[in-house]
Amino acid sequence: MLNKTAFTLIAALLASGALAGPCSAGSIFNFQYSLPAPNPSFDSISASGTLVADEVPGGYLVVGITGTRTVNDGIPEAITGLIAPLGYAGNSNLLYYPNDQLLDYNGLSFTVAGAGSDGSGNVNLFSQLDYLGVLYTEDGNVGWGTFAVSPSDVSPSPEPSTMVLLTLGAAGLCACTKRRCAKKP
Repeated sequence: MLNKTAFTLIAALLASGALAGPCSAGSIFNFQYSLPAPNPSFDSISASGTLVADEVPGGYLVVGITGTRTVNDGIPEAITGLIAPLGYAGNSNLLYYPNDQLLDYNGLSFTVAGAGSDGSGNVNLFSQLDYLGVLYTEDGNVGWGTFAVSPSDVSPSPEPSTMVLLTLGAAGLCACTKRRCAKKP
């Protein structure tokens, strides 16, 4: 049977692990793209922001996105979230950095606080190879443009709440050890 000190120690470790949750993980990339209007009846589109991606064989799987998409030559739409792979337009959300073709034909899908490219707030950015090289576009009636990605100089770090809980857990361990040592004759 466990004594009170051992039980307290185990309970403190389990509680701090359960409450801490995961640390921020993955690689952080800055991105930007620009899609010219194919003709005067359509609008040009540009976007920039940050991608969070986990390394997978052959590249990265994008797991988070933030930023702004600008349409109609100046109307900003906040990027509100990432759409899970295969959740819209067959997207894969794979980033092949540093390869020349950064996205595949299935593309990267996300939501915006606006109409998006489908009228419902969804956007799929994808690439296609042709005689001009690698071109990028969104689903819908927009032109073919450029997409650029660069590693961010911000390195992922644990969330502040994780650090607080880790500190509290360590303090609890010290208190339990001190109490146990004080009880010994």
